[in-house]
Amino acid sequence: MVGYEFPIEIRTDRLRLRRLTREEVSPLELYRYCRAGAEAIDEVTEHVPWGPHRTPNESREFLARTEKMWDEGRRGVRHPTPGQRWRHRYR
Repeated sequence: MVGYEFPIEIRTDRLRLRRLTREEVSPLELYRYCRAGAEAIDEVTEHVPWGPHRTPNESREFLARTEKMWDEGRRGVRHPTPGQRWRHRYR
């Protein structure tokens, strides 16, 4: 849709989704949540196109990429088709 701006924040009664930036979350905080071996990492990465982060630097680079993609206007929502699983590019 031409001229549509994706919102910076989406809120419901139980959920608050915000743009992923280094201002919102530190690379080390993201790494603790998204690292290989983190609690529930299989569930965290089940429906996203990336796998567990191997190093804190990978988390820092991931945040930088997401910020760059947002700034370039690449904000599409992607999802697997029914029965399909994501193939993680970074494993």
